[in-house]
Amino acid sequence: MKDEAVAAPVGAGAERRTFARRALRNTAFLLLPGGKTLEVRTFDISAGGMGILVDVNPPRGATFSIRVSLPLKMRGYDTFESRVQVMQSVYGSAEGHFKVGLRFIDLEASAVVAIAGFMS
Repeated sequence: MKDEAVAAPVGAGAERRTFARRALRNTAFLLLPGGKTLEVRTFDISAGGMGILVDVNPPRGATFSIRVSLPLKMRGYDTFESRVQVMQSVYGSAEGHFKVGLRFIDLEASAVVAIAGFMS
């Protein structure tokens, strides 16, 4: 069984995901303004965005860059950077961190290929 699901919007407040997603338990790095880098944990990814766990609560709409390494079967890792926008942030008491939903902004072709390779 694959770690992915597809959800379509059904109404106000309903699940808004429109891309298949897959679990991704990895480290990623937020590249913040002023040259700061923040290590975060990932929990899933799709062609449209990804979810991360972080200690701080970023404001909805905030944009920054993220660097992600995707494990690929028989090929090691494929690393890419992308601009992302915060779509939601909720405190997950089970995780002890904020669960942040990010949307990719202008994803480069090489990153699209890397994500597709990870998803298959």
